Amino acid sequence: MTFVNEKIPEGEKLRVILLSYFPVDAFSLREFTASFRRVSIRSLKFDSDVADEVRCYIKYKPILGALEKALGFELQPINEPYQHNTYDIIYIIFLKKTLRGKYIEELEPDDLVIYRSIVLKGAWF
Repeated sequence: MTFVNEKIPEGEKLRVILLSYFPVDAFSLREFTASFRRVSIRSLKFDSDVADEVRCYIKYKPILGALEKALGFELQPINEPYQHNTYDIIYIIFLKKTLRGKYIEELEPDDLVIYRSIVLKGAWF
């Protein structure tokens, strides 16, 4: 499922949201369904190119660098809690391998695991 092929209502924005985890408390919905699908960086690039806005909540510099390299533009991390909007396409991004205790200066996009999530109001299962 994607919002990219849908007509977004007047006054609404199609936003791509970049997160390092799925923040359940960001949803004001009493009941919602979230679908997750592992995707490639190409999916993120496509959605970022057609979105009205890309909002990044990831602060880990090596991951930011890998994303900027793949997307072709600079990301400015947001220092406020994420709040869900209806037309958000959420990407959860983290490292393929945990590198505890190791200092990392640079990562490649291939070092990342990327999940795409859509959240819908109600229970759909």
